[in-house]
Order: sequence, then structure tokens, then C-alpha cells
Amino acid sequence: TLTWGEFLEPAGLDPIVSTGHLTTGFVEMAAVYDTLVRYNSATTKFENLTADSVTSNADYTEWTVKIKPNIKFTDGTNYDAAAVVFNLNRHRSGLPGAPACEQTASCPRNTTSSTSYMGFVKDIQVLDPLSFKITLDGPWAGVPFMLSAEPGLVASPTALKKCDVTQSIRTCAFNLAPVGAGPFMVTSFRPGEGITMVRNPNYWGGQV
Repeated sequence: TLTWGEFLEPAGLDPIVSTGHLTTGFVEMAAVYDTLVRYNSATTKFENLTADSVTSNADYTEWTVKIKPNIKFTDGTNYDAAAVVFNLNRHRSGLPGAPACEQTASCPRNTTSSTSYMGFVKDIQVLDPLSFKITLDGPWAGVPFMLSAEPGLVASPTALKKCDVTQSIRTCAFNLAPVGAGPFMVTSFRPGEGITMVRNPNYWGGQV
């Protein structure tokens, strides 16, 4: 049994609905989704989780990310480059150059703090089934941090696409019944009362 206090109750478990960080929601969302990379406070370095590698060009304006193979979301959807890019673009929702919110189940826009660093992103392209490229509008060495924060919480596109894009994403049932590829699955989320999770028996990282 683990008990901890939070600043606020999560508004939902969709990464563009809850504010994330450790203020509210990130502990729960990391349990459901995992992150692409993680900061190791002991080594003071970022280490790969669902990402297999994260590399940049010489001036930090282009970053190539490769995903570990054979990861699946708990609904059976492949955790691949297309799924990750779909999720990253949700965090760009409302920013210049981002896909329309209807395309990424993010209407009317992302209002969380992740817009502060997604504003550096110029474009995101799938290169092959397990790799994609992030192009920035200027040099920035902070992409590994970005992939360890809210944008690194990757949800099942299949589950998100069931949301009604004519309504605010905050009203979608996904907020209370999220689908990820992390070590735990939500069995019950009753706002103001509690969240119950069980271990993911098919977790890519092995026995939880």
C-alpha cells in the first residue's frame, strides 16, 4: 500500500486534460502509460523506457527517436511511431503548424503546461514503423526532458479516436477509463473518491 498527498485531484487521466508534472496526475498517468524516457536522479541522466534511442543532430534542431519493438497498448493496438506521433501532436494542438484538433482527438486545444515546450516543435514525421523525427524551430537540448514529461505519456490512438471530436476532450469517457501500455491498468476512477488499478499482465517491461 502506497499513500501520498497531491496538490489537486486529477481532472482526468488524459495527458492533455490533467496538468501533469507531480503537481497533479503525473504519478497516476505514468502508471497507466509509462513514458518514452525517464530522468534517473541517481545517475543524473535520462534513460530510455519505451524509447529505444533518442539522438540529435549536431545543433540540436532535429531529433530522431526509435521505439522498442513489440510493445502493445492494453487494447491490443500497436505502440509504434505512428501512435507516438499522434500523441505528440495532441500536445501541439492549438499551436501554429499543428494538425487540426479533430485529427488528434484534442479539441478544442491543449491547455496544459506542455504547450510551453511543444512550442519549440516545428514538425514531427514518422520515418518508419518504429522511428520518427522531431524538427524544432531552433536549437534545443531539452527534448529528452520533454519526452519524460506529459508528451511522453502515450495513449492508445484507437481508444482516443472513440471520443466525439465535436465535444471538448474533457467530456470524453477516456478521462476516466484511459488505455495505455504502462505497468498498470485503471479498473475504476470515481472522481472525488478514488482510482483503482491492477497490474498489466502483458507489460512490455516484464513482471510488474
